[in-house]
Amino acid sequence: METGVTQSLQFPNRAADARTLLLYVHIPKAGGTSFTDLLAAVYESRFLHVQRRRTLRWPAEYYTRGAANRYLAISGHLPYGFHKRFGSSLPWTAKGGEGVFEGRDLKYISIMRDPVERVKSYYRYVTTTPSHRLHQRAKGLAPAAFFGLIEEFERHGGETRNQQSRMLGRGNVSDPAALWRSIRENFYAVGVLEDVDPFVAHLRRTLGWPDTAGLAHLNKSSSARAGAEFDADTLGWIRRNNAADIELYACVRDEGPKYWKS
Repeated sequence: METGVTQSLQFPNRAADARTLLLYVHIPKAGGTSFTDLLAAVYESRFLHVQRRRTLRWPAEYYTRGAANRYLAISGHLPYGFHKRFGSSLPWTAKGGEGVFEGRDLKYISIMRDPVERVKSYYRYVTTTPSHRLHQRAKGLAPAAFFGLIEEFERHGGETRNQQSRMLGRGNVSDPAALWRSIRENFYAVGVLEDVDPFVAHLRRTLGWPDTAGLAHLNKSSSARAGAEFDADTLGWIRRNNAADIELYACVRDEGPKYWKS
């Protein structure tokens, strides 16, 4: 489980560019809790953390243009393009276009994680977290049995099958070239957890964040026992079911910084 420590910050340029809206696609088990804490520290009351999908549709006062435009950053376990769904069920919101955020300078960002390590982390999270919806069925299961359970309950992909590509690419999972092109064109920046400091430094430099804004640490100690838990067959299952994520992760890790915008 990732945890993070952020320093107490003062955002120095609240009036600098009110048109800019930073939209963070928080991929589960990819360091996003720590990064969301950082966004909350930087943007304070002008940051919105969407903790559940239904929040996109209520309460109504979030979705007037004036209310929506108070926000400078939004984070959630939501796919690319999620801003268009804000208030989509309400009669006064615009249909099509950018909805209540029409006219804003939208900057999408995200952080990927090594796909195999991310799925391992998901296994540990489900089997040790009583509040998870699958915990009662999954607790005590070895990895091979756990992924058999996942195949039964998450036939449409869930969190163990190319979830990163599905969240970032919106329909291009079967076309790796189109997926990578879409991310290069549509995202302000996508980084990788394993080398996150340059990503944060880029945001700090280009978005006017305080010099002290950063992730103090990411606790990944649970990965130390991964080798003893996952046999070759189970690792093969993970790799087969995350082939698109593995290919995309390599592109983002090796070439991503060349396409970061400013």
